[in-house]
Amino acid sequence: MEKNRKTVLIADDDVDLLQLVQMQLQHAGFRVLLSVNGFGITKLAESRPDIILLDITMDGISGGDICLKLKANALTSSIPIIMFSANDNIEQIVHDCGANDFVRKPFNAEIIREKIARYLPA
Repeated sequence: MEKNRKTVLIADDDVDLLQLVQMQLQHAGFRVLLSVNGFGITKLAESRPDIILLDITMDGISGGDICLKLKANALTSSIPIIMFSANDNIEQIVHDCGANDFVRKPFNAEIIREKIARYLPA
């Protein structure tokens, strides 16, 4: 069973949000990897998660820059990336960095699960 579970990598500097989304996704049957501040996400992404949820605005690092690096890396370029933020320019940032989709903050767990389902069919 563990081998068939899809893996979601989440990067955000809001620990409370990370834990909330982690619990919701684990309850839905996903394996969840966390990056508390975005630093180190490139290494985690090389473990080939099935999808990445990436905050745009993190302390000291830009989610848009991380997305660009992930999409330029042959090991991670095909991994769908869903960005989330309260940033008014989220659509432009997502377009510019090549992310697959976005969710505006604040959001509920159902929206995240719906977005994930678009990229990870059962």
